[in-house]
Amino acid sequence: MAMGRSNVDLREHGFTLIEVMTALTIFSIGVMSIIGMFIMGEKGIAGGNRSFTAVQTARAQMELLRNSAVQSPTSDVCSTPSTSTIQCVWSVMKDTPEEGLSTLQVITTWYEGDKERQLVLTSLRFDGND
Repeated sequence: MAMGRSNVDLREHGFTLIEVMTALTIFSIGVMSIIGMFIMGEKGIAGGNRSFTAVQTARAQMELLRNSAVQSPTSDVCSTPSTSTIQCVWSVMKDTPEEGLSTLQVITTWYEGDKERQLVLTSLRFDGND
C-alpha cells in the first residue's frame, strides 16, 4: 500500500516561527542576566583581592615598625612588597601621646574603579625612657 497525501494527518502542527522567536528571546534574556551576574562577581572578587592585598601590606609594614627601633624615618615609603596599584606610606611620631611612646601610622591607598580607597593603621610603641 502506497502512502499518499491523503494519509497525512494535517491536525498535527509544529511550532510557528513566532513561538520559536519568543522562546529564543526569553532564553536570551535569561542567559544575559546570568552573564551579568558573572561579570559583577568578577569585579567584586577583583576589588576584594585589592583590599586584601592593601590590608596585608599595611599589616606587614606595621609589624616591621613595631619591632624596629626607627625613631625618625629616612624614607616614609613602605619597605614591604606592594603592587603598582597600592601605595603605602608610614610615619613615626616620637613622644606622642606621651614621653616614651611613639605613634606609628601606616597608610595604604588604592583605587577601585574611579574611587580612591584608603586604609589607616595606627599603633603605639613603647620606646623606653631614654
